[in-house]
Amino acid sequence: MTDSVADLRDELRTLLLRIGSEARKTIFMFSDAIARVPGALPVLMGVLKSGCPASLFGDKDKDYVANQIRPQVADAGIGDNRCATVIVCSAPREPRGATHAWRLDSSRPRRIVLLRGREAIWDFFTSRVSRLLHVIYCVSPVDGKLRESCEQYPALLSCCIPVWFLPWPEESLQRVAVGVLDEVPFESSELRRSCSHHLSFVYESVNAAIACGATRHTLYNTPVWFYELIRQFSALLTHERRRLAERRTRLENGLQMLSSIDNSAREMRGGSDVGMVAAAGVPLDTPSTTKLLSLKQSFKKALFQSKLEASQARASLATRMSGELKQERTRWGEQLARLKEAEHLVVGDCLLAAAFLAYAGPFPPAERARLLTEVWLPDISARGIPVDARAAPMRMLSGEAATAQWHTEGLPADACSEENATVVKMSERWPLMIDPQQQAVSWLAEHEKASGVIRWSMDTSSWPEMLMRAIEDGLPIILENMDEVPDTRIFAVLFRLWVPRGGKLYVSIGDRQVEVHCQSSVDGAGAPVADADEQDESAAMHVSTSTPLFRLFLQTRQSTPHFGAELQVRAVRSALLVLRA
Repeated sequence: MTDSVADLRDELRTLLLRIGSEARKTIFMFSDAIARVPGALPVLMGVLKSGCPASLFGDKDKDYVANQIRPQVADAGIGDNRCATVIVCSAPREPRGATHAWRLDSSRPRRIVLLRGREAIWDFFTSRVSRLLHVIYCVSPVDGKLRESCEQYPALLSCCIPVWFLPWPEESLQRVAVGVLDEVPFESSELRRSCSHHLSFVYESVNAAIACGATRHTLYNTPVWFYELIRQFSALLTHERRRLAERRTRLENGLQMLSSIDNSAREMRGGSDVGMVAAAGVPLDTPSTTKLLSLKQSFKKALFQSKLEASQARASLATRMSGELKQERTRWGEQLARLKEAEHLVVGDCLLAAAFLAYAGPFPPAERARLLTEVWLPDISARGIPVDARAAPMRMLSGEAATAQWHTEGLPADACSEENATVVKMSERWPLMIDPQQQAVSWLAEHEKASGVIRWSMDTSSWPEMLMRAIEDGLPIILENMDEVPDTRIFAVLFRLWVPRGGKLYVSIGDRQVEVHCQSSVDGAGAPVADADEQDESAAMHVSTSTPLFRLFLQTRQSTPHFGAELQVRAVRSALLVLRA
């Protein structure tokens, strides 16, 4: 990702020199994100029109080309002291079997032009580049920018073949979902297929809600969001299954331990009964005239009385312990039954939670509730997928302890704000918060205070250094009052264009390569950690490496901003939020 026209020209020049020198077929693909760099579009249009615009190269470049391809030019029958025949025609088409350089001379069509020496070598080079280079321009037609570009640069129409990628049909969505979920274990293939169909239904239902104007904001729901919905569901399901299985195992082990303790208490109580019988039934010596027998009898009476009292105390303790163990065993047994039921219903519950995380953010509370209870939940049940009829995504995604902590940090005490905060914390995308009253940014700054959060805006002159420090040190950073079209220098960060090199990750900011501070991360990104007890459980999950510790939060004060599709969906992966007043 380049952020200046000078860098773009340098990169293009390097690319074209390599193509012409190595005779390598190459696809050059660029998007409208690069085209937004000031002055970039005219340069790119030059590549579209000629394949190898001469304005990119200087005399040193031509000398380099001549030295590199001179043997190949000689093999083609062209040299410094020989002339090349160029057929000038009305269209840039090379005659079949031609082994000479050619060039279009529009001022004198259908004439034969002779090129000598270095000029012939250069034409050989540009002809090769034009033949081996294939240019692809990826652009979204959702706004008027494509129409304006076509009016300004006719080469977009005359030198390109439009290929329209239409909305995916339901069958394609289902095939993609089945393919991704193929690695996730299910009780049956039928259940996997039902989940795939429901996920495609969620995608279509969101499109319908957008078309009906359920939100004031301009949203672009593309297959990228659908793919991330599948990944979110897979991650949640894997995490929840592991968490529930671990809790079930602990309860089962605990019940076994209670049974063992109860057996010991029974044995202790039984032993006490035997002792009491023995103490009461031991025959004493008959009265004797001797003083020794009298003293012995008194000692035995005292000893038996002491044993009797100890046996009675042990029996009382064992009886009380057995009663308490019975109550605890009953309570744990009920918890185990609920856990087994939760394991049975976990697939449907995770489907609902994944849909909430992926799509609920942009919609107001009433529409969120409608989608959950009137659209998604009935469809899950209708497809025979086990689900809790009272399923609530917030119970899975966040706990009471977490939300209580958020409120102490300044989050408004209402259900909508809690849902929005959950999406901010759980979403795999960079959260993009629509926050006119700055409630979200105030809460987030307090919430991330202990992590060394950095707050910045594009108006700050030193923002590149602040951003680089956050990336290098793995700190959270909040971009406040973000513009609808952000500075191109942060595109690589917004689009997560991490470059692996030497076992590390790097990202470009301007003309600098910044090392991305990484950490070992938990498999199944996006898996929830509802409370402190579950944090220990999640830490035991399988870890992977090369996950950036750096986190970016985006905020805008505009109430109805219009962010482009490439920011919302394709790269930034933003979760749009509206925090209530």
